[in-house]
Amino acid sequence: MSKRIDNREFVVTWLNSESIEEVAKALGRSKGAVAAKATELRKRGVQVPKFTKKLSETAQKLEVAQLNSLINKHQKEGR
Repeated sequence: MSKRIDNREFVVTWLNSESIEEVAKALGRSKGAVAAKATELRKRGVQVPKFTKKLSETAQKLEVAQLNSLINKHQKEGR
């Protein structure tokens, strides 16, 4: 059984990280354990900020391509 994550260490690590994956790696825990700890602290009134989801570079390129395709299709149908 792993020892409890110290609340102060957790919050400092969280604030110095860019993702839940980074927090998990830094603390040697699973993403699920880290997410559960953040949720537990939030329920107790600690204002643990939420990470914003960032699209991977591949997903961003795919989204741009899909949006451009949609625009091109719309322009062709309208003319």
